[in-house]
Amino acid sequence: MCARRFSPWGDRTRRGQTPPRRLSEVTITEGLPETAWIVKARRGRGSRGLRRHSTTAELLADAKGAADGDQWIAQPVVEGTHFSIDVVNDLDRTFRAALVREKHEMCNGEAARATTVAPDRFLGLAAALSAVTRHQGCIDIDIVESPEGTTLLDVNLRFGGAYIYSHAAGANIPAALIAWRAGIDPDPTWLTPTPGWTRDRSDLDGAFVGE
Repeated sequence: MCARRFSPWGDRTRRGQTPPRRLSEVTITEGLPETAWIVKARRGRGSRGLRRHSTTAELLADAKGAADGDQWIAQPVVEGTHFSIDVVNDLDRTFRAALVREKHEMCNGEAARATTVAPDRFLGLAAALSAVTRHQGCIDIDIVESPEGTTLLDVNLRFGGAYIYSHAAGANIPAALIAWRAGIDPDPTWLTPTPGWTRDRSDLDGAFVGE
């Protein structure tokens, strides 16, 4: 399978873009772009331990002082539009849906404000990832769309923190999982939340307790 953070940018070097690397691999600045960098724990959570460097020289200094560089990933900052996507498979590991949110604001590593988005243009990516992971249920991915293309930032083998926005907009993946386990087809609306639905997280936290 895959760790929470891995190196999914296999073709980015061929496209002239810089893939992420372990901090222990950052030993010289030669060949590295002069750009801002993010350093984050390979198996971290949210923004815990997140470090941002405005120059490659700062990144190099961080790498030289790191005693556990294998446990940290360094990657160039990618500017663009951020999306969170739940890739949903049934219990036979067949791709069934992609639940998409555009993230407008972040707080403590979670989407603080988001809008549900129609999944159409993301279905190819979601189905391709589903074919690789062959998971049951839901995995959460984070991507960035920029003029240079689409960058896969993160893969979480669980429900993502932004799922709550899709659930509030009509999705119900827990109910779909129970239906599949019972051998019946889930209500199609559980896999198709209403697009264009914008909320602050503070409006939603605790809203589904006891549902």
